[in-house]
Amino acid sequence: MKKLTELLAAARAKWNKKEQVKEDYSLATPPLLLVPGTGGKISRFDKLIALLEEKQPVAVLKITVQEDDTLLVSGSLAIDNTRPVVVIAFSDASGAAVPKQAHWFRKALMYLEKHYQVRAYDYFGHSNGGLVITEYLENVCLSIDPQVRFLLLTGTPFDGVRQQIVSQAANQLQQNPSESLKNYLVKQSRLPSNLDVVLVAGEKNDSNSDGIVPVISVAAGLQLYAEANSCRFVLVKGAGHSQLVTHETVVHLIADELWHETVK
Repeated sequence: MKKLTELLAAARAKWNKKEQVKEDYSLATPPLLLVPGTGGKISRFDKLIALLEEKQPVAVLKITVQEDDTLLVSGSLAIDNTRPVVVIAFSDASGAAVPKQAHWFRKALMYLEKHYQVRAYDYFGHSNGGLVITEYLENVCLSIDPQVRFLLLTGTPFDGVRQQIVSQAANQLQQNPSESLKNYLVKQSRLPSNLDVVLVAGEKNDSNSDGIVPVISVAAGLQLYAEANSCRFVLVKGAGHSQLVTHETVVHLIADELWHETVK
């Protein structure tokens, strides 16, 4: 009986080693990390991925970070895939948990570094997903962490979701910033300067808002990321907050600027 137990243990160890060797390798292309906003599930970007796949296959890995720091992982990435995508979601997807989500994001990032030797990545965040990366870069990121190259942030409420009368151009800076924006501005110097940033806001019916986030709140990111290599603002007319995820403007930004492809 003892001998049988030892043989089973040896076989299990051999199998685990085989599985680890199979999974651990370096990706040829930096992955695009997709992070949803408040209430966003791991399936939040399925339609966006389907739109991107209409031209070429996309390798997809999905990671849900649990509140106890454990990871639920599904899917796989291919070493020769030129368009690796990683969806990162959180079991606690509440708005109040954004600071915690920044730490959980690093847990997922460390997994990618360990298993796929990821040292650089691009980032797409919707709504509070844009605050997660900002929180991470200012308060969590270490110098040894993989480096972000490109930020595409859609409907991100840098200045909160308060409604107000806007008498200035939508892409001008806020003169009376909220406490949350002030807190981000205090640590602005910690944000990396060697990255490119695109801020996308939606506007429904000339309302200066996407129905949830005011245009000027998204545009406040221009001030926050002012020292980046480049930072520009894109206003999408007629797009509501949730619609920004799959809007053709966003699909083109990913395909043209990240993957250098033309999506029809």
